[in-house]
Amino acid sequence: MWVPGVPVPQGSMRSRGNRPMGHDNADKLKPWRAVVAFHANEGWRDGPTDAAVLVECTFAFRRPRGHYGTGRNAGQLKASAPVYKTSAPDLDKLVRAVLDALTGVVFVDDKQVVDLGRTQKRFATDPGVQIIVRELS
Repeated sequence: MWVPGVPVPQGSMRSRGNRPMGHDNADKLKPWRAVVAFHANEGWRDGPTDAAVLVECTFAFRRPRGHYGTGRNAGQLKASAPVYKTSAPDLDKLVRAVLDALTGVVFVDDKQVVDLGRTQKRFATDPGVQIIVRELS
């Protein structure tokens, strides 16, 4: 399933003293997880499985303007532009946000995810995440 939008990582928990207060990016995280859950509901009609699952995620981000030429080279990728997105956000935090959004929709609990397959960050024209979920026997 394709989920459009800028992927949001599941950040660290904030706390005040010994009381947890929520994620440090909750204002962006909650809507992102809701969009992921909505698209999962549309694509996974059988209800949450209790089987072991494989989940693959390809997170797509727009390239910064600095990756492109200017003037007569406007719109052309510079030779020095990186192939891979090695900058923030962290891949593991992106995956955590998606798995939490899929919990209760696609699978009962994210502990059922036994294989993350090929999970990656890349540059693309449209931001979002491609998610593949397979039940394993």
